[in-house]
Amino acid sequence: MLANQTVTNAAQTFMSDALVSIETLTPKSLESQVASALNIFSQQTPVTFHHTLKFIRDALRSNQLQNMFMTTWEIAFTTAAESYIVATIPRSYNNNTCSCAALFSPSCWRPLDFVLNNGIITIPDFVGGCLPVDGLRQSTLECLFDSACLFMLSTLLNSSMVPPSLNASIVTQLPYLTTTIGSIIDELFVEEWINTSNFSAYYQECSPRLCRVTLNENNNVIYMITTLLGFYSGLTLCLRFIILRSFLAFKTVRYFRQKRRENKTNVAFRNKTDQSTEI
Repeated sequence: MLANQTVTNAAQTFMSDALVSIETLTPKSLESQVASALNIFSQQTPVTFHHTLKFIRDALRSNQLQNMFMTTWEIAFTTAAESYIVATIPRSYNNNTCSCAALFSPSCWRPLDFVLNNGIITIPDFVGGCLPVDGLRQSTLECLFDSACLFMLSTLLNSSMVPPSLNASIVTQLPYLTTTIGSIIDELFVEEWINTSNFSAYYQECSPRLCRVTLNENNNVIYMITTLLGFYSGLTLCLRFIILRSFLAFKTVRYFRQKRRENKTNVAFRNKTDQSTEI
């Protein structure tokens, strides 16, 4: 329940995240980015689950809360001399070498024995601990692959239905026959995270309004020649314009200077003629 809720919440958060990029991604780039995000998601989600589970287990231990199976503390009633105080005594496991009051009590375990038909039976690779979850984490699913063990469990539960045994020949990521339930819980009961990104849906949602293609090419010989010719033609045209204007300005100035000299010469000649006439 906790693992399923953790995965559901994490998946909803992951799906609500926006993929932001300055340009449209190629199918390969999109696949790479989604795979990277999924890798981070698959690593952080179990960590969140472990923190929550550890908080619950530590709260039960630090507050010395009793569970319904009374696997952590044993209730002891005192005598009148002790004022009939109800005491709690921590249970011990591993042949009385591991106490539930110890710091490392999650590692305490013992085989689960049941009374059946005036006899004691033991379920293979199914153990109990200070907390039910501690014993469950150290157990395996071996019994679920054995039809005789499942029949024994049905008898203990007074059930007329015997479930079919699991198929041990099915290839899975984890060898469930020997893997502890704790390892399966740590993986959130997930065998594989599969990336199913859809580039068509991504492009339809994020299709650009304008596409611009830029080609980066080295300058070849033809490009260099045409560029130089263009530069030379432009320079020639500019020089031609400047020289022509300068030449016209020079001719204009020269014309006016000659005109002024001629006027001065005529005036001097007239003055000289007038003087000769008077004499």
